[in-house]
Amino acid sequence: MPPTWAALYGALLQSLNRRSSEMQFAVLRAHFPDLDRFHTMPALLDHQHGVGGDPAPRFHTIRVLVTAAQSDESFASLACTLTIIALWPGLDGVHARVCRDFPKARAEMAGDVLSGIAAAIGTLDLARVAAVAGTLVANVERDIRRGLLAAERQARRMRDIDDPQVAAALAYIPDDDIGSAPDSLALLGALSGTDAELLRRILCLGETQEEAGRALGASHEAARKRCQRAFRRLRANIT
Repeated sequence: MPPTWAALYGALLQSLNRRSSEMQFAVLRAHFPDLDRFHTMPALLDHQHGVGGDPAPRFHTIRVLVTAAQSDESFASLACTLTIIALWPGLDGVHARVCRDFPKARAEMAGDVLSGIAAAIGTLDLARVAAVAGTLVANVERDIRRGLLAAERQARRMRDIDDPQVAAALAYIPDDDIGSAPDSLALLGALSGTDAELLRRILCLGETQEEAGRALGASHEAARKRCQRAFRRLRANIT
């Protein structure tokens, strides 16, 4: 069973209690004088989780931590962990909102948010971003939502062969070479990506050859010829 959101937070905090983490934090402070005023990791995190006052020092600390996390130094992993925990209030909001909007994805959401923020920290272009903390949190939510929406669209497209709309579409396929339509659908994996997508649109979505070709950037005549070749390949696999 995937770990819960709270369990992941507890595991991250626990990782800071190791002696190796304390030693790495000392090296991190030595490399980045702006962090030297934080004598312990809890002191740094308390500062980042504070409310009120001028937020500029907190934003600057996040930028320093991300810079350290993107380095090739031994403390990079620790700096990434500290960044994630420092951003946790914002990430907690992301987790709650996405779980609310995509309840079926709740079980995997904790891992998705954690892996998403780790990737975002490693790839953020600091030279082009002013608001580092806000950008990281916003990018994670945007990317997760995009992925979930794409998955939902794909699921809607891949209808079951018993769907009445699919059965009606199959009844209007005027080609003797396709063999058994259900077998043909099962064998789409034998085709190239474009050919498989072309037939999927015709067999599963009920599009005409012209409509399917237009969606894939091909003329009606080109789509018709591709369909004929693809049907012949399917027939060869069936027989």
